[in-house]
Amino acid sequence: MAGELVVGYDGLECAQTALRVAAGLAKSMEVGLIIVFAAEPPQLNLGGAGDQRRLLAERGAELLDEAAALIAESGVEVSQRVVDEKPEHALITVADECHAPIIVVGTYSERPLAAALVGSTPHKLLHLSNHPVLVVPVPDEE
Repeated sequence: MAGELVVGYDGLECAQTALRVAAGLAKSMEVGLIIVFAAEPPQLNLGGAGDQRRLLAERGAELLDEAAALIAESGVEVSQRVVDEKPEHALITVADECHAPIIVVGTYSERPLAAALVGSTPHKLLHLSNHPVLVVPVPDEE
């Protein structure tokens, strides 16, 4: 049996869309889902780095609880992880640990050049991950 699917979640609309798609995919594959909140740790230790890490972890836990509630009726077994690392590295690490068949992330469909220059998480995952990556765009509003 394949490992659990991994989905990145930060509370934004594109992450909510990706979460719903990931839950449907996990259900059809009969696997669990790991919802990951990741934030890069503070680069400078100005005396408050511990507080910043704690606040990020608390906010991440809140967002993951909200995410689990969004897909509670899907019937998919869900676990949650807050990771103190850059999002693309955190998602790959978790996917490696659980032998994920797919990493799922949302996007606002950035233009390729903008994504390359700014360095969006989906763009980085496509280049760094050995796991297949499903990038889910936010549907166009009509």
